[in-house]
Amino acid sequence: LKITLNMGVDIAQGDITVEEWLKVWMATYKKKLKPTTKTSYDNNIRLHINPRIGHMRLNKLQTGHIQDMLDYAYCSKINRTKTKEKKSYSLFLKVYTVIDGALEQAVKNDMLKKNPCKGVVFPSEDEKTISVFSKEEQKAFVDALDGELYEVLFRTYLQTGARLGELPALTWKDVNFDVPYIDLNKKAVVVHDYYAKGKKTVKSESTGGKQE
Repeated sequence: LKITLNMGVDIAQGDITVEEWLKVWMATYKKKLKPTTKTSYDNNIRLHINPRIGHMRLNKLQTGHIQDMLDYAYCSKINRTKTKEKKSYSLFLKVYTVIDGALEQAVKNDMLKKNPCKGVVFPSEDEKTISVFSKEEQKAFVDALDGELYEVLFRTYLQTGARLGELPALTWKDVNFDVPYIDLNKKAVVVHDYYAKGKKTVKSESTGGKQE
């Protein structure tokens, strides 16, 4: 069977641009992604993949093209979640995951003979450092919260170790004052739909978990 786009482009043999195939792949094979994961995929496609190789024909794509795109993303300061200074192995891996998944599906669809991602060379993994409050810093922070509007919110973060989006997603039925415990079972997320004129919504995702 031939797969076609609305504009009538025949993609049965990979005669389609990378950007066009990514749209088909996301709409057809990634419909069940969680909202945050879909936003991450959309961001990496929009900011890193399409600007470098989106214009290329899928059946002309080579490992070198993908390596160049990934190396550029590795050194890019665009779409960073943590550091603005260092090269990001995490971003390299996220972009690779997207393009590799799309090309692997193209191989399964007999659009490509092999996945050119398989020859990509990965950089050295980042050294991970975790920065936490000392007891003195935590006390100073708590003292500074006295009387502030969000004092209870930040105290709860300190006491539970909740992740950033978990407390804003709480409802009263998630809080048990008798035991006591807080059921951290979901998180609030901001979802961007870049194909709907930049539409942005706030949703909650199930995470599971409980804090006593």
